[in-house]
Amino acid sequence: MTTSSAIASWGLAIAAALDARGFDSRSLMQRAGIETSQLESSDRVPLATTTKLWRIAVGATADPCFGLAVAEYVKPNTFNALGFSLAASSTLRDAFQRIVRYFGMVTDAAELSFTPQGSFYELHIRMGEQRMAPE
Repeated sequence: MTTSSAIASWGLAIAAALDARGFDSRSLMQRAGIETSQLESSDRVPLATTTKLWRIAVGATADPCFGLAVAEYVKPNTFNALGFSLAASSTLRDAFQRIVRYFGMVTDAAELSFTPQGSFYELHIRMGEQRMAPE
């Protein structure tokens, strides 16, 4: 089985949210096995490492909804070209179609589909074999 990975720049948004709450993001990332220099590049990080960072951040903040706080720090460049293409979408449907098409740039741990169902659309997320990164 191949090891799933995620775009390293996710860590930038996580770090910004941690820093905004007064936590030392650098030391928390080091605990997860991530060097801050990785986040500035287009590197990919193993899913297990990314998940470990999420768990460490949730534990440090004692906020089970920490992911919602991280969303405030996601910028168009967080997901490289994908983010900018989403910003250029003329409709929400166009944006979702681009998310589905280029989601592999963010992570290869899941597959997305966006299908019309009468007068609305459904977004489906199919997790790969590695549904959860090991603890």
